[in-house]
Amino acid sequence: MSRNAWFAGSIVGFGLAFWSARDGAAQVPPPPAPGIDAPAPGVGLGLDRLSRRMSEAIRDLGEDITASMGQSPNGQFLARDAQELERAAGEWYASARNATDPYQLRRSFSGVDTSWHRLRDQLAAPGVAPPAVADEIRRVEQADAAIHQALNVNAYPPNIEAAPAPPSGLDETRRLAYSLAQRGEGLASTVQSSYGGNPGSANLVNDSAQVAQLADAFYESLNNPASPPQPEEVRQNFAQIIQRSNGLGISLDQNLMPPPVRTAWDAYTTVHNLLRANLNLVNATIDGLPPADAPIPANVPVGIPYNPNPTAQVGQWAEQLDRQVDELLANFAPTAGVVPEGREMLVDMTRLRDHTRDFRRDVAQGLDPTRLAYEFRDCDADWQRLARRVNRIARGRTGPNIQRVQQIGQTCEQIHRALGMPGYAPTIQPF
Repeated sequence: MSRNAWFAGSIVGFGLAFWSARDGAAQVPPPPAPGIDAPAPGVGLGLDRLSRRMSEAIRDLGEDITASMGQSPNGQFLARDAQELERAAGEWYASARNATDPYQLRRSFSGVDTSWHRLRDQLAAPGVAPPAVADEIRRVEQADAAIHQALNVNAYPPNIEAAPAPPSGLDETRRLAYSLAQRGEGLASTVQSSYGGNPGSANLVNDSAQVAQLADAFYESLNNPASPPQPEEVRQNFAQIIQRSNGLGISLDQNLMPPPVRTAWDAYTTVHNLLRANLNLVNATIDGLPPADAPIPANVPVGIPYNPNPTAQVGQWAEQLDRQVDELLANFAPTAGVVPEGREMLVDMTRLRDHTRDFRRDVAQGLDPTRLAYEFRDCDADWQRLARRVNRIARGRTGPNIQRVQQIGQTCEQIHRALGMPGYAPTIQPF
């Protein structure tokens, strides 16, 4: 679903919150998010009822998993994941009902959305879920799709869930384009927050909005079942994004990016470069067209230098994450029994440790970014779940274990960003 109209209308001139506050104030206030005060056009249900509907469907799914699969360790994990996700879906609306920024509302929902798709992925794997849970899976899917529509959020990339192997070809392009659209929106929102109060920066605000619009339209162009895009058409469409992004990068460099803008820009350009490699547009010049066999001329300004090895630091981060989780487990386990949801947190930490060790072995094999992203999905889901529990329980408190959890989050976010993962890595901050 396109968000171009949103950009055109809105961008012109344990203790702990779900998402970090944005710095600065926008010159033009964003429009009200759809579904809060009234249902979005064509939806017929507000977010309050939709979030309740999704929570109830996930609750029923969890009960069916327990009844039909609860005797197996994997079934117990899946049932526990469904129970946590049920609560998270309800809490998401409670935390978002007073939101006025559509970007922050969509961003906060992405954690629930990503976790649902990972759970759906696991249930759809061959031989995992019995037919008895199929109806409840469909109910959750319908509620999730309705929230996507109410929030004006892009549909999840097709052919990603329960894939028996990492995506390739157009499927991998779609995965990366989905992430690019999310990060483009995040960049536009951050640029507006940081520069929107300065009339002299109107071009930066507008240019970032146009880049976000192009990224969103590019993702949509890949998902037309009536007219599947041809490879050369996809390359030419992305060449326009290269041109605009290069120009924006040059302008941002000239304005000495503040830290929030630098972080959003780095997140965007990481996926941008992964897409350039995916589409064989590594040597694209500033006009967006790939030269036949020549490198970029030395006198051509480049706003997005190409990184030939985007996963160079992932091995280091995986080792760091392994150490951090071990340290957290050693210090948290003795007191887990007296902490609310402590036993569940302990299970989440243990799963994150095991999946991190598997991921370290994958990195050591020298796998390409696409395969590494596929293998990191479990770690990413484990961290989403653990972060929600910590943010839920440790409000207003701090201490060594909270700091350890924060460090794990920073490492997970670095890996998440480098691999172009969909959604947003959650943050742990004072409530």
